[in-house]
Amino acid sequence: MQKKIFLAFCMIFLFIISGMHSYGQKCTVYYCSGCVSNGLCPVSRTFSSYEEAKASALQACPYATPDIRCGGDNDKREVLKSPVGDGIMGGLLLGLVGSFMKDASGKNLAPAYGAGGYFIFSTLPLVINPTPRPVGVNIIIGALTFAAGAYATVHAMDVIKNQNTTTPTPLKAETELLVTGGGALGGALIGATLFPKKKLKGGLGLLNRKRHLFGNMAFVMSGNRFGIVVRL
Repeated sequence: MQKKIFLAFCMIFLFIISGMHSYGQKCTVYYCSGCVSNGLCPVSRTFSSYEEAKASALQACPYATPDIRCGGDNDKREVLKSPVGDGIMGGLLLGLVGSFMKDASGKNLAPAYGAGGYFIFSTLPLVINPTPRPVGVNIIIGALTFAAGAYATVHAMDVIKNQNTTTPTPLKAETELLVTGGGALGGALIGATLFPKKKLKGGLGLLNRKRHLFGNMAFVMSGNRFGIVVRL
């Protein structure tokens, strides 16, 4: 048992270290052509973190899509940003740990550990980095997260109940389904009501956005290849 626990801690440690490494990558900003052609900024500049690079790109070219390249790759994987992505990674990690263990009835604990890992690593981004999402997406994320948590919890309670008995009582499939379904329903309600939501813009807000967009377009034209400067 001690070897299994040691293996679990080693795997979790490696997972966390790999996530921290992705934050430590150097990122290079390639500034927009308008800023470069007007001599206001260099062609590119390297920063020690993605956040610094993005802030510099937006400051120099607030109306252009930032061109940020980290570690030679345009796509940067950020840990604790995606509830589903991080949940799957955590589920695979703890599921592997659980594959070395069995409950009192001889049933492998990989699914239960995997569900617990999904719940833990899916909940962390929701707490540490709450991000506004459409209500439908919040409902799906909430249902998946809390269904996994309920499934892991009911199996953990079953293991605790049977750990000191010589005649274990297997967990009933009906109980497992009922608890998991209840967790999914509760999670869907939590996602719909408590998770941050994206606000839909319309009416006067849409008109103001269009008017602001036209002003931005005129400003961006100062950086085209013809060297035309238009200021409003």
